[in-house]
Amino acid sequence: MKFLILMLFISCGHETPPEKDLADSDGDQIRNYLEESSDLKKYTASTKPFKKMKAKLSFRANTQLVTLEMSNVSDLEKITHSLMTKRKDLMKKEDFFDEWSKLRPMNPDLGLKLLGKIYEVTLLFDDSDENPDSIQLNGSHLADFKKEVKVYLTGKIIEDLLNSRTFLTLARKDSDRVWSADSDIRKKTYRVYWNDGNGSQIFYVSKELPLEKFLQLNGILNYQPFSEYGTLSWNDESKGWWIRDLGAGDWVVIASSERELAEAREKNFDKSTHEVQRLNGQGKGILNLVKAPEARLFLKIRGWKSLNTYRERVTTSVRGAGHQEGTQKCWHWHRDVLPSGDLLITTEEILSSILLATGSKIIPASDLRASALEGLDEQGSYLELMIDSTETNFSLQLPSLPATTFTRTGVYQWECEAIARETGGKRTNDEGHFHLSVSAYIEKMIE
Repeated sequence: MKFLILMLFISCGHETPPEKDLADSDGDQIRNYLEESSDLKKYTASTKPFKKMKAKLSFRANTQLVTLEMSNVSDLEKITHSLMTKRKDLMKKEDFFDEWSKLRPMNPDLGLKLLGKIYEVTLLFDDSDENPDSIQLNGSHLADFKKEVKVYLTGKIIEDLLNSRTFLTLARKDSDRVWSADSDIRKKTYRVYWNDGNGSQIFYVSKELPLEKFLQLNGILNYQPFSEYGTLSWNDESKGWWIRDLGAGDWVVIASSERELAEAREKNFDKSTHEVQRLNGQGKGILNLVKAPEARLFLKIRGWKSLNTYRERVTTSVRGAGHQEGTQKCWHWHRDVLPSGDLLITTEEILSSILLATGSKIIPASDLRASALEGLDEQGSYLELMIDSTETNFSLQLPSLPATTFTRTGVYQWECEAIARETGGKRTNDEGHFHLSVSAYIEKMIE
């Protein structure tokens, strides 16, 4: 009889309900079954970015009261583009994990030189909706968080804070989550620094969801990798999706154009502008550049020149011989200079004209050609050279031209009756002037 009842129950269409997915794939301590409506929710951690906080850091140096404005506000859009374009060994990805938030000085470096003693430092926080649990120094507990906190720091640490060589952070715990350096979110996810052209954010994506699938869920089917070894030049202004592997499983994804990314990369370099010339065949001045051994050097060079052509003519005059006047006829051969207007110089001509050296060693033109490319911007075409060398000192010049390129101009020859022919005139080069405008970009090794 019991067997019959069971058979009737099954035949009526009643099935055992499916088991709930109790896993937490993204470590945000929200079970998967509560987020089944969306794979993005299931595999992307729900996070709570820090709210804006400001504080005043003050201490007394001798009799002077020093006060610094501090803030945890950061420009995530700038940070995201920096991660896309900066060298990997210069990145500071740990700045942005939202378990904690950096306090940075808003004042510039005050140039203070403090004694090697311990200073009493007061941190006074403005009112905020954020309520951190603790204040950390370089990731280690410094003090419990209160509106006003007194701590003791050495002069060296304070100087490092001013120069962003060390940092204070605000740390918090959430009653619904495990917030720690070994939290579930950090263990179970990788980070995607994201900018879609409308704003930036950070996704914490489950390691169970590969990046390609994550991009597909966001409607991104076409994208291309971005290389840290790219150039400062660009060819296309149309927008597309770009990705870059940041290492340790993290990625940056940006909707941008080649031009915007080249301009973002340029911000990782210190720029200076220079003029290098050759006038009447004579090189004028040498451009000297100094960089760190690890830093890359980019040169953007554009130029123009003028060329001389000549017009021949002969004039006559009459001069006296001895005490007699007007009895001798003279002929004067003139060569007049007809300069051209400014002519643009081709990139190949720039390459074949410059001398780029490190120390006393000239870099062969073949090596320069290997890294050379022709760029185009609003001002026209230019030559771009990238130098990735551990050498630190570089010089660029235009060498003087050989004697065979000079012509005598003005009255270069004259002859009078009964007087031998004589020559003179001015040495004029067939090249009037050769002018280079050089923009040098030296990579910043410290932000």
